[in-house]
Amino acid sequence: MIVACRAYGLRPIDGPFGDIKDPEGYVLAAKRAAALGCEGKWAIHPTQIALANEVFTPPAREIEKAKRILAALKEAAGTRQRRCCTRWPLNRRCFGENGNNVVK
Repeated sequence: MIVACRAYGLRPIDGPFGDIKDPEGYVLAAKRAAALGCEGKWAIHPTQIALANEVFTPPAREIEKAKRILAALKEAAGTRQRRCCTRWPLNRRCFGENGNNVVK
């Protein structure tokens, strides 16, 4: 399912976890889904919302890294750079012309 979603530009979301009295089971299922590439999980009970947010919200350091990548891509686009080079201001890494798809 995840590969098919990605192939068609869709965001894979994992289905429901029925046992609303088992928060640990929900978290385990959500972590498994996240490891497989899902971007979220259904919450069929209000107690599951915070659990889903806990698993699928990226850490602050990943958000900051994504912001730096987008800023580097914007800067590179402004200078018309189209190839990898050490002048890119993000750890000498190249994300390519369409690299912003990775972090958005």
